[in-house]
Amino acid sequence: MTETGTNLVITGLPRSGTSLLCARVNAFSNTAIINEPAELFQVAKGANVEGVTSTFAQYRHDITQGRAVLNKIKDGKFIEDTRIEDSRSPHVHPIDDPKFTLGIKNTLLFLAMLDDIARLQQIKVVASIRHPLDCIASWRSVSFPHLKNAKPDFLMDYATDAFKGDLQNVVAESDIDIRAAKLWCLLAKTIVRSKEKLLLLRYEDMVKRPEQTVGKLSNYLGVGIPQETFEVSSPVRRRVDLSPQQLKKISEVCAKLASQFGYRMK
Repeated sequence: MTETGTNLVITGLPRSGTSLLCARVNAFSNTAIINEPAELFQVAKGANVEGVTSTFAQYRHDITQGRAVLNKIKDGKFIEDTRIEDSRSPHVHPIDDPKFTLGIKNTLLFLAMLDDIARLQQIKVVASIRHPLDCIASWRSVSFPHLKNAKPDFLMDYATDAFKGDLQNVVAESDIDIRAAKLWCLLAKTIVRSKEKLLLLRYEDMVKRPEQTVGKLSNYLGVGIPQETFEVSSPVRRRVDLSPQQLKKISEVCAKLASQFGYRMK
């Protein structure tokens, strides 16, 4: 906790429960979470971490002043599945005092910059991950071309040098299944590189063991556990939408790295 409160970057692989994670963090008292602010794409070009910190400063000022900010909130609740609902509306975030926890979430953009973001002393990072078979199958279900085709080459404008070189190799792959597997590995390896400087949460644990997840967040953020009761559910297994050939190709590429997160390729 700093003199002005904790600044928290929320990131992770797309379709790994990052919007659900936003809702979990937002349940804590004196907390405000901004889900995918559009202005990041303007200020963060060139892996500009100063643009990220300035965005935190602007949101912190606006929220402290009681101003409404655009956020992915509907009927007063966080939109937990942006595949179903993905709209922004003005929202006033109630806070108890200026030392509130401010979280900003983005998946790909923050991962492309993670090597540099994780070095910032004034920012904490929480990242989520999901089994590669279910994660990649979920990418196929969305309308965003960069996910559906596993080709987020727009990230070249935001990536650190290390990430950019690996991304070039990914997007050059012609086989879409192998390209998706390589993209999952690139994003997962980026998290591994900074694992000592962030809190890593698995999507499967967030839905099966929500109280455990909230406890880890409480310890990491240094705040009390919310009184809210969190629903226990089963992880969505999207891999059933993949053909045996797709399962085989993805498993061969991802198996070794996936095992580092406790995932087996079944």
